[in-house]
Amino acid sequence: MYRLPFLIILCALFPGGVTASWAAPDPEVFGDEPAAAPAAPAKPEPAKAGEERIDLESLFPASGRVYGWKRMFDEASGYADWQLEEILGPGADLYREYSVEELRSLDYELENSEISIELFRTSKSDGAYGLYTIFNAAFGDETPVILTNVEAGPKSEPGKVTTGQVRAEGKNIPPAVGDNYRIYPGQGAEFFKGRVYGRIRTFGEINDLHMLALTFAILERIPRDAPRPPVLRELPKPGMLTNSQRYVVGPLSVYELNYPVPAELWGVSGSSRAASARYRFGVNETYDVLVVQYGNPSWAASRYQSVKDFLSGDPDFDVFPASSRVPQPFFCARAKGDERFVGLHLSVDRIYFYAGVPNATLFDRILTTSTQISVRNS
Repeated sequence: MYRLPFLIILCALFPGGVTASWAAPDPEVFGDEPAAAPAAPAKPEPAKAGEERIDLESLFPASGRVYGWKRMFDEASGYADWQLEEILGPGADLYREYSVEELRSLDYELENSEISIELFRTSKSDGAYGLYTIFNAAFGDETPVILTNVEAGPKSEPGKVTTGQVRAEGKNIPPAVGDNYRIYPGQGAEFFKGRVYGRIRTFGEINDLHMLALTFAILERIPRDAPRPPVLRELPKPGMLTNSQRYVVGPLSVYELNYPVPAELWGVSGSSRAASARYRFGVNETYDVLVVQYGNPSWAASRYQSVKDFLSGDPDFDVFPASSRVPQPFFCARAKGDERFVGLHLSVDRIYFYAGVPNATLFDRILTTSTQISVRNS
């Protein structure tokens, strides 16, 4: 009975009506935020040369396109990094050290012969280059004749290949500039470009021209190569054998070099990088050089001491007095088995290791003049 008079009083006081504050807020106080302008899509930074992500499937030659080699399957078999053991077995960890993120393989056939093409994509271009160098068959017990695009092959003869003279997919392919493929006559091929490392395995007789053509057919689909790892510039240049550089990024790849020092003592991991090459001395002599770049003088000094301590205590080596002319610190030892020498030199944030040196006086020539002067063995 009191509700009606109360409403009449309110209407008289507020002729425009009353609205509960919780039902309709004052727009001047609680107004809606203006709609935010759509953010401009972020522009991805362009990939550096050789860092482009390549679709491996797109690199395999079409069936019958190169010398009539036909695909045995419509698509390549693919494996992610965590599946590498399925095809690579226990060696998969070495591929992971070079940051392999995908593997694809495809078989081809021609008459009574078959080949298998395997393509690996790494997360960075130095991984592809590293795989190409670490599996260099030139360091095997039986060194095959190798055709590369940095060392001319045999002169044109019936049944022989001259590097670069090949017709692939209807085009004459000139010799490539660089050092990114090797053909092992009658055995297979290896190649790399950017983030892709590849190899061809043969089953049955295969013309070397075919392998070269298939290699070019894949490489020309990869837009750009990448600069070589900077640590390679630290290797001495005089006397270096063509195609002998090897790039290592961790203890597993250091182990592949087969040096007389445990791989873990070098401390190659993280940002540390290493490179190795083979050098000619005199007529038939060779030796190897390893350079490890740490980027940290203290870490380099620690690794130098560890390797020195190991060689000093190794019963297979005798400590040999180093020449006073050699830049210090320098450590020299002679192997008891073949009487060859190893040398260890510390330079700021780098270690240089010389293995299989036939004469101790050669260290004077290498470290003081950077030249290869033949010295008679004594």
